Amino acid sequence: ILNIFPFLGARSILCIFIASSTNNFSPIIKVFVKEGQKVKTGEKLLVLEAMKMHNILLAPRNGKIFKIYVVAGNTVANKQLLVEIK
Repeated sequence: ILNIFPFLGARSILCIFIASSTNNFSPIIKVFVKEGQKVKTGEKLLVLEAMKMHNILLAPRNGKIFKIYVVAGNTVANKQLLVEIK
């Protein structure tokens, strides 16, 4: 199961996390965006494999990619920060 959790801080940074109840580590298959890129709601951010299925994470809102914490080939853990959108 993948969940997107918004956190509004001083700079209204939206954080995207993984929530997986059955898998401790999941590989990043592809990253579609670059830091500094503007994105619109529903735009593809990255593909993550979870439970042998490819899951596309979409931008939950309009914004600009502030920081990308992963690259294709990385394995990521439950609740690991993947992307920040401002």
